[in-house]
Amino acid sequence: FYDAPLRAQVDRRERLRRDLVTAVEHGDIVAVFQPVTDTTTLDVVGLEALARWHRSGRLLEPAEWWDLADEEGLVARIGFGVLRAARAVTERSGLPVAVNVAPSQVERPDFVAAVEDAWGEGLWDRLTLEITESDALEDLE
Repeated sequence: FYDAPLRAQVDRRERLRRDLVTAVEHGDIVAVFQPVTDTTTLDVVGLEALARWHRSGRLLEPAEWWDLADEEGLVARIGFGVLRAARAVTERSGLPVAVNVAPSQVERPDFVAAVEDAWGEGLWDRLTLEITESDALEDLE
C-alpha cells in the first residue's frame, strides 16, 4: 500500500544524502573549534575540533547527518579534513587540539599514515585523537 508520509520521509532522506555528497565535494563540511577551559582559572587551555555541515545558512550538527556520511563512506574524508583544519588552528594559536575519529577511520589499514599525512610534521604533543564513547561501545572489538 502507498504510504504518503513514509514516501515523504524517504524522499527527505534521499535529498539529504545527495546534498551531503555534494557538500563534501564542495567543502561545506567545516571544522569549528570549541574552547577547552581550565575550570579553576577559566583560561582556555585547548580546543576541540568539531565537524559541522554548512547548509542553507545553518551549521548542522553531526546528529543530523553523520549516519548518512558513514553509509556513503564519507567519514574518513570528513574526519581527515577536520584534522587538517585542526593542525592549521594549532599552528596559529599554539593551543593543543582534540579531534574525534570514527571507528571506521581507525579500522582503515592506512589510518596511521593518513593521520600523519593530514597532521604533517611536528606538533604531535598538541594533538589528541578521541573516539566517542557511544561509537566505541557499539563495536567493542
